[in-house]
Amino acid sequence: MTAFTGVDSQNLPDVMVSVQFILAIGAFLFFTDLLIFPKEKAVSILNDHSRQLQIAENSPLSATS
Repeated sequence: MTAFTGVDSQNLPDVMVSVQFILAIGAFLFFTDLLIFPKEKAVSILNDHSRQLQIAENSPLSATS
C-alpha cells in the first residue's frame, strides 16, 4: 500500500479514518442538499440519467447484431 499511496503503513489506519470522514461529510452535504431542494435536484438527477442512457444507446459498443 505504501508504494501506491505514499502513506506509511504505520499511519494507514489514520488515513483510512480520515478518508471515511471526508466521504461521510460529502454524503451528508449531498443528501442535505436533496432535502433542501428536492424537486430541482430530482429533476436534475433524472435529466442527467436520461442523458447518460441516450449516450449509451448511441454508443457503437451497444449496437447488437
